[in-house]
Amino acid sequence: MFGIVGRSEGMKRVLDMIRVAAKWKETVLLLGERGTGKDLVARAIHETAGRKLTSWVVVCCGALTESLVESELFGHTSGAFTGARGPRRGLAQLSEGGTLFLDEIGVLPLHLQARFLRLVEEHRFRPVGGEEVIELSAQVVAATNRNLRGAARQGGFLPDLVDRLTVFPIQIPPVRDRREDIPLLIRHFFGQEKRYDLWRGLEGKPLDFLASRHWPGNVRQIRNLAKRLVMLGGSTTTSLDEVRRQYELGEIWGCEGSLES
Repeated sequence: MFGIVGRSEGMKRVLDMIRVAAKWKETVLLLGERGTGKDLVARAIHETAGRKLTSWVVVCCGALTESLVESELFGHTSGAFTGARGPRRGLAQLSEGGTLFLDEIGVLPLHLQARFLRLVEEHRFRPVGGEEVIELSAQVVAATNRNLRGAARQGGFLPDLVDRLTVFPIQIPPVRDRREDIPLLIRHFFGQEKRYDLWRGLEGKPLDFLASRHWPGNVRQIRNLAKRLVMLGGSTTTSLDEVRRQYELGEIWGCEGSLES
């Protein structure tokens, strides 16, 4: 479904939850480590709901600054501030009838979180400099790799915002908890590169080695390793030594992602 690969019980549960979330416009919070595919799950909710042809708007929460958050998210009227020569529709308004995806909301600075609280709680917003209150008709889907409850206890996240976000949480399991999906994922990524011959060359000890690894970078790490093997694969066989070497390269340089509680 929508590029989500897996037959494990954990992923079957995720797929079931996607179907339920798509039937409603309630706020969804996607929980999972880096590289587990939270963006794919968000997109799957959007498309399963029949909104494939409607707006899909992504807000990169880590890139927002205090000076930009209101005009970028809520838009502004003409003359609302210096340089506002004409009206501008914000991301919330552009998502009308579709999905507003708040990516990595866990990194949103504390002083900006209050700006999101009313939007998520009341599904309403007001453009900068405007008097009209606009209804948010999009479904809000947020994603984080942080423990928001823990962050709230430590004073790093607004408890009220946590409550508003956790209407319908979906936990995406890490790869180490769904090892039976690893061969499927590798085959999927080789297939994207049209190199099924290399997939067949992995059978035996190389595949057993990969299935036994920890994969701290999760699906993203598997994808990157598959791409390296495709780039290096000049024949229909891939040695265990080469597979081990490419896996360890990702581990040594930390280029695949990391765990974050």
